[in-house]
Amino acid sequence: MSGILKPLLSNRDASDEQGSCGIRKRLLDGGEQRQFAVSQVVIKDARAHFHNKTWELYIVQKGQGILKLDGVAMEIKEGDVIEIPPKVVHQAIPQPEMTVLVVMSPYNAEKCDIEYL
Repeated sequence: MSGILKPLLSNRDASDEQGSCGIRKRLLDGGEQRQFAVSQVVIKDARAHFHNKTWELYIVQKGQGILKLDGVAMEIKEGDVIEIPPKVVHQAIPQPEMTVLVVMSPYNAEKCDIEYL
């Protein structure tokens, strides 16, 4: 149990990588022990997509933009929290820039539960 009690969210050691919605830093990778994955994403060139089984939370940390959910556009800004259920087509568009904390459950959605339109 004591191994779980370490800091979980830190981008000090996280490296940048290209994700489906932009440049991502993995803050908490799911692994077999976890139910969630958490990434900090600088939204850039995001493509419309959906997940068959995965729930996502978008927590806007910086900036603003448009989030399209099943074709309906909504303005989002710093401090907003948006829940995205499975099978909802979504696309984030920064205006002009936006950084989002993305929480995914189950943890492995970025690798195996994503379909692009």
